[in-house]
Amino acid sequence: MFHSPRSESSCTTSLANIAWNIASTGRSVLLVDFHLRAPELREYFAPLFTLRGEPQHGIVDMITEIMAQTQVPGTDPAQVCRHGTELRHRVDRLSRWTVIPGVPEGEIGYLGPGGRDPEQRVLLQNIHNARFATSASARHFLRALRTHLLQSGFDYVLVDTAPGNGLLGRQCATLLADQVVLCLTLNQNAVTKAVGIAADLRAEAPDVPVHPVLTRVDQDLPDLAAHLDSAYARFAPYVEVPENDPWQYWGRAEIPYKATIAERRTLAAFLERTRMPNSLFHSYERLTSLLTDGDIPRGRHLTQEQTEQVQLVFEQIRHGTVTSVVLVADPRDRVWVDWVGAQLEWVGIRVVRPRTDPDAPPPHSPANSVVTVLVSAHLRGSPALNVLARLLERAPDNGGNGAHRVLGVTIGEGAPPDDFPEAEWLNLRIREERDARRALLARFDPAFDSRRSLGPEHGPRYPGEPNPERINNAPSGNPNFSGREGHLERIRDLLGQGMEDKPPVVLVGMQGSGKSEIVREFVRRFRSDYDLIRWISADRSEKVEASLTDLAVELNRRVPDDPDRRSEGPDDVLETLRRGRPVHRWLLVYDNAGPPGDLDALIPHDNGHVIVTSYHRDWETYGHRRCLQVGPFTEEEVVELFDDRYPELDAATALDLSRRLGHLPALLHRALEWLNSAQRRDDGRRAVAEYVRLLDEREPSVTQGEGSFEERLSGSLALDEIEGYHPASLCLIRLVSHLAPDGIPEDLLRSPHAAAEYGDADPRYRSGLINFNHIHYQLTRVLLLNHDRHLKTFSVHPAVQAVVRDRIPEDERPRFREAARLLLAAYAPHDEEADDTRHDHRYEHLRWQIAPSGADQSAHDEVRRWLVNQVRYHYRHSEFAVALRLGAPLLEGWTESFGERDQLRLRLATQLANVHRSRGEHRAADRLNSRTLDLQLDVLGEAHPFTLLTRRGMGADLRALGRFQEALVHDRKTYDAYLDDRGPDHQHTLLAKHNLALSLTAAGEYGPALESAAQAFRSARELLSQGHPHTWILSSAAATYRRRMGEYVIAQRQIQQAAHLLRRTVGELSSHTLHARKELAVTERLVGEPEQALRRIVRTRELHLNEYGEDHPRSLAMGLELAACLAACLAADDRFAQARRQAEACVDGYERTFGERHPFTLVARSNLAAYACRAGEVDHAVEQARLAHEGLTEDDQVGPLHPLTLGAAVNRANTLVAAGEITEAVALDVRTQEALRECFGPQHPHTEIAFANYLNSSARHTGDPFSARAHIDLEVPEI
Repeated sequence: MFHSPRSESSCTTSLANIAWNIASTGRSVLLVDFHLRAPELREYFAPLFTLRGEPQHGIVDMITEIMAQTQVPGTDPAQVCRHGTELRHRVDRLSRWTVIPGVPEGEIGYLGPGGRDPEQRVLLQNIHNARFATSASARHFLRALRTHLLQSGFDYVLVDTAPGNGLLGRQCATLLADQVVLCLTLNQNAVTKAVGIAADLRAEAPDVPVHPVLTRVDQDLPDLAAHLDSAYARFAPYVEVPENDPWQYWGRAEIPYKATIAERRTLAAFLERTRMPNSLFHSYERLTSLLTDGDIPRGRHLTQEQTEQVQLVFEQIRHGTVTSVVLVADPRDRVWVDWVGAQLEWVGIRVVRPRTDPDAPPPHSPANSVVTVLVSAHLRGSPALNVLARLLERAPDNGGNGAHRVLGVTIGEGAPPDDFPEAEWLNLRIREERDARRALLARFDPAFDSRRSLGPEHGPRYPGEPNPERINNAPSGNPNFSGREGHLERIRDLLGQGMEDKPPVVLVGMQGSGKSEIVREFVRRFRSDYDLIRWISADRSEKVEASLTDLAVELNRRVPDDPDRRSEGPDDVLETLRRGRPVHRWLLVYDNAGPPGDLDALIPHDNGHVIVTSYHRDWETYGHRRCLQVGPFTEEEVVELFDDRYPELDAATALDLSRRLGHLPALLHRALEWLNSAQRRDDGRRAVAEYVRLLDEREPSVTQGEGSFEERLSGSLALDEIEGYHPASLCLIRLVSHLAPDGIPEDLLRSPHAAAEYGDADPRYRSGLINFNHIHYQLTRVLLLNHDRHLKTFSVHPAVQAVVRDRIPEDERPRFREAARLLLAAYAPHDEEADDTRHDHRYEHLRWQIAPSGADQSAHDEVRRWLVNQVRYHYRHSEFAVALRLGAPLLEGWTESFGERDQLRLRLATQLANVHRSRGEHRAADRLNSRTLDLQLDVLGEAHPFTLLTRRGMGADLRALGRFQEALVHDRKTYDAYLDDRGPDHQHTLLAKHNLALSLTAAGEYGPALESAAQAFRSARELLSQGHPHTWILSSAAATYRRRMGEYVIAQRQIQQAAHLLRRTVGELSSHTLHARKELAVTERLVGEPEQALRRIVRTRELHLNEYGEDHPRSLAMGLELAACLAACLAADDRFAQARRQAEACVDGYERTFGERHPFTLVARSNLAAYACRAGEVDHAVEQARLAHEGLTEDDQVGPLHPLTLGAAVNRANTLVAAGEITEAVALDVRTQEALRECFGPQHPHTEIAFANYLNSSARHTGDPFSARAHIDLEVPEI
């Protein structure tokens, strides 16, 4: 039996090829297709053999009849199943192929689900609804079927099953199969599922062997060997593989991936040269030998001539009698044209697509072709009808078999035009893709339905089905979009249907030329082709980075449990998109892009589709050959627009108005809104004259500025009506004119603060006569404001904003500017909920409003409060550079304007100190935090919440300065203050307790540190939930202290969980996540997995260096752990020399960052001494060990009995033994082992090392035999 944990595992492909190999040696093989819902096995053979009739009864029919008969009272289910599973008249025997006599030598039989009649879906539904798989009848049925299969006379029976771990599939494995072939791809999720299936089968049917087979193995996959080794190891309990030579099994159970034939439902023997040693054919031969215990010899090879003949016949059979199709459709139905054309070309039918533009040459219709017309509402009045008429006029009358044969394909709403020619009809509107493809192709080859149900993998997506899984933030298209068909066709032609090797398409043109509208319409038409569409406001690179980071969150939802496929920052997202996993078909739109130099690194170039819009002409010469110029409307497009929206107006008058407006699309749409108002519909020419007169009157008062002069003039005219009749709408547009032009949240403009502004401007709003929908409609109607209902955002053209601001009376301008800032401040969460992650989306919107609104210039306390919390938001999200760019100028300005003692200025200083601390800039953090705390104690008092917040950070600064005992005293007081003020269950109290644990461990009190951290973690898990990052930061810390207490195995399990969940909650690149992964590497090294630890620390340190720099304390600590892992890896001959070099670099880094006498530097120096001693550099080791041990002993913040000092003593004694100073070493060993026993007890690993070393030095001293000595890899305390 062949089974797979998931689809697209080439399970059916493997079965079909093995069946061919068996049959080609003269054996007979029966194929049983238990993939009842979507059988594919038949497709591999049906195009190549003459079928003896169409089987009308199969497995589904058997089950249905058995279910019906067993409902009769008194019937014996076993007896019913024995009769109901007889195979006579159910097996379709594929006759020998007459094209090449004797191929294959053996016979192939097929037992499928049954006839493909309309009732089969109902039968399937009845089977599943009746829970057949769980019934006793199912077991009787499978046992009886097995008996009949064994008696069928076939040498081999191969069973194909549906993917997954369904009950019916497992029943087949346990009751039907002699062995199970488990096909899976080399994917972590697939391997996990397959191992689970293997475990289930082992438990349920221990006598049925399981043969895992790795399919679609990409030889170019990075780290292929590691992936293979991992898969081998996970399947080891279920596969009998010689330990000394696993290749005896896996060398025959791997099928390589061949892109050229991977998706074709054809046998490998017909698609490649079978004599090539690395061919798929040979891979399936090896697998056949494995599964048949070598009973099947190598199959019969086809000669090259025979292979070519097979391929020729196969193509002819696929093509049928129709050789070409002329495909006619309106340009707006291009997405359907592409899909229909791709399906026809896939089966070998030539597709001709005549052009529909007026300048196109007469259409050509090849002989023996069918004219296929796609019918939708777009067809009425379309130029495609002219093309159809010309085709029929020019075509010869071939008795119905030439171009006079017309097939009308309904793809959308709308009846065909009245003069549509006589035609055959096919409706694709309500069909699923597979049904639509079969129905379409059956019109050209009636036998197609029995041969193929899947289309081209890399072709366009089926437009008739919605995709609820699509990730799409693109704004809605304009319902009044008109013209630009040439641009849309060109974009589609340039991007094509595949995703590979597609350079970006760039649309360049002046503001107001409609670039974004063209792309919105492209997205609307072709969205079915994509799994992901991301619209990025690209005027600033910071916005692009933020949008890509947000996209990472969306992508990670697709692969929540696959760390190898998760994305974090912009670079990760771009790499994920380039790989095409987890989404292969995607479109990125960089709208209103700035100069190309700033964005090029943020645009993927080698996979997927990218469209850029910009008015910067630099894009034309920046290496993008696929650059499209977007200018004003052509006169033909103007006439088309007015014919559609204002047909009363003659073309000449419409063109006169359009010239006055520069043929700019946005201005023409605005003019049409004005002309279409009720009072102006009677006389179109008079209305146009009035509009032009108003433009002329307004022109002298319009100044040059943002956007084109025509845009400002048109916007100014539209504003007249708003000022005269709609005061609340005027208030809204005035507020919006002080915000960013795009992405304005709808809930911001609907907020209570905004509503109060509208009510003050218009009593009708306050009384309820009008509402928000009314006031924004007045603006969207005249295109002063754009509303995206899908995204629930508003946007406004910068030129309109400038016009609105210019029209505000001079004395009211400051009030509206400050009103916009206060509107934003009120939208920001208040202080009590500032850290609540539910509100993060608000801060993300607000970050782009600071500069446009001038909020950083405001003196209002509410605005300043928002900005303080905005800085904290960026700090919480590890966006430290952003926080500093915003906060540092604010701190300087507020100090000058409000003085150093201003409360909001002090709050901001605390947040900036946090930022410096997180960046590893502890001296800057200490200076700022110390001064802030002194002022807060004086201004706010000791118990004020913001004073306590500053005090929380002070302990870390003291630890960074090496003042461990002072930090401990300080953090105890801070924790007690929080305990009194907030109680034990408040989030801030838990964080204060966490800080206390950090100071306890820095002071060497590991036991109390573990107790404190464990309590904090347990409370956080209850109070903050499993999804809160603080829960797992506390868990990571507790696991670290547990390890330092010698509980390595328990610590490893806990730190694994913490690292995994930190990755999910704060991202892979967060310093907290990377620190947890470093702690996991330490634990792996200590439990005896140094190679795994080394791989982990190398990758983790690389990521941390890239994000935070080499002098960050955590980067230095990771470097020290890298040295320890190098020293622990037995495979490296020069491991201690490598470790010494790495440790020396760490000592230099600690000296540079913290100073020569700092405890951190001394810890690193002790490790350096240990590795130098083991590398044979004894003199250097003795000196480094002495400096480290004496420095820690003499430091009053550490002292002689600190665990770090005792570890340094162990390492120093090692150097003394190496130098021959045995007496001194014995004395030091005696003191050290006694002190460690007192500190940790006799069972701690460090105590055991010290005691073993003492026995070693004592034996050396007395001349007795001695064992080896060991060193201790010291760890720098976490700040």
